[in-house]
Amino acid sequence: MTEEVKDVKSAEVKAPEDKSDVTKMSDADIKWREKYKLSKEELERTKLLSEKDKKELQGKIESASKDLKMLESKVIEAELKAQAVAAGIKDIDFVKLIDLKDVKMNEAGVIEGIDKTLQDFKARKPDLFGVDKKFSSSTNAPASSGSSSNPAPVNARNLSNDDWKKNRSRYMAGNFS
Repeated sequence: MTEEVKDVKSAEVKAPEDKSDVTKMSDADIKWREKYKLSKEELERTKLLSEKDKKELQGKIESASKDLKMLESKVIEAELKAQAVAAGIKDIDFVKLIDLKDVKMNEAGVIEGIDKTLQDFKARKPDLFGVDKKFSSSTNAPASSGSSSNPAPVNARNLSNDDWKKNRSRYMAGNFS
């Protein structure tokens, strides 16, 4: 126990005799604690703002990703329709029957797999392709088959004055047949 008494006495000796030193330390300590508290509050505000910004940016990324997928599908669909028409599809509505699981757009914007998909569809459903069109898709007028039953178009520059005067109103309306 004698050692404990010595420790207590030494502790008493170490205490500062001047009380102004204690107040100075506590003033400095109080200032440091205030700065720490302000810094901690600022850190919390910054964390909240960054979380809010992070959620907002994630929402924008998701929205942009959805828009990108929608636009890619529209481009793929348009390209498929163009190639199907070039391949001789009888009705453009048949394009909806084509399975697009293997058709993708790469990062360069090139559509991959569309040729193979169209060829496979044409091989499975050859009756949907051909030149059996009876009507033009734009005017519902009979498509020209290259026969000579249609009269040759009239060249207005080669008409006589009498022919011109007789058919002037028809020619001015654009009807040269």
